[in-house]
Amino acid sequence: MSVQGHDVAEALAGSKAGVAVLSRIGVRNLRRPLSRAEVQVIRAAAADDGLLVGYVCAGKAVPGAIPAGVRSVVVADHANLTWLSPLTGPNDERFGPRFPVVAGVYRPEAVAVRQARESLQGVVAGVRDDRRLTAFEAAVVARHGMPAVSTELVAVSILAAHMGFTVAAIVIVDGVCEMPAGHTEQTGPPRVSRGADEHG
Repeated sequence: MSVQGHDVAEALAGSKAGVAVLSRIGVRNLRRPLSRAEVQVIRAAAADDGLLVGYVCAGKAVPGAIPAGVRSVVVADHANLTWLSPLTGPNDERFGPRFPVVAGVYRPEAVAVRQARESLQGVVAGVRDDRRLTAFEAAVVARHGMPAVSTELVAVSILAAHMGFTVAAIVIVDGVCEMPAGHTEQTGPPRVSRGADEHG
């Protein structure tokens, strides 16, 4: 987690909650399917936060979709463009259902640290590699006017929904993702979406 991301996480947690840095407690890489041990680590970290999980993760801006000066996106919803889920293998019903309802899992209004000039609210695309999008991912992101993409967002949010929690999520924007050759960048102001057609 970047220094900025850690500062945002501490502000989001407030004085009554702690900050769990996944990379320090056994989850080293969210760019590929999680192991069962990593799923258990995230479950334990989320459980410590009660029914509302504050989550700060990294992502990339979509070219032309975020105004200059914006450093983060408050997540209103996500579109899982990978079709991957951390809920693989035998399901443990003690934690939650095999196929949780993800619609409504995000609570952007709970993000008290949002700064109007440094952040915006919108739908973030969950992609396989936020450094470089596939042609399919780029087309969906452009069509729906999504401001940012992330490989780190969806897995944790699905696990939170699985456990019956809601999520106040912020994606810290670190640079701009690379679009496929021949793809036309968006023009004009960003379209801030309030929902998505596809969910994880």
